[in-house]
Amino acid sequence: MIPARIARPIAVLAITAALLSLGVGLAGAAYPDRPIKMIVPWAAGGDTDAIKRVVANALEKQLGQPVVVVNITGASGTVGAREAKGETRAWATLRPCPASS
Repeated sequence: MIPARIARPIAVLAITAALLSLGVGLAGAAYPDRPIKMIVPWAAGGDTDAIKRVVANALEKQLGQPVVVVNITGASGTVGAREAKGETRAWATLRPCPASS
């Protein structure tokens, strides 16, 4: 019989290895599998738009999918947020997130 102080770490390692091996098969799936629409709820040409476009270029290179930046202005970002909320699944959509204070 194996002492409990040795058996527990071995059991934890075995469970961890099993869970990690399951994740390897999932990691091979191509995601996202369609173009990405990045909604920017502010006007084009501003600081936020410029930053989002730099991020979009980096995402395109990293993910291998086109990232389309769409500026939807109005009501201090509310119109763009509503557009993202009601978005269909034809695109993988990145929704605007307010900065935490």
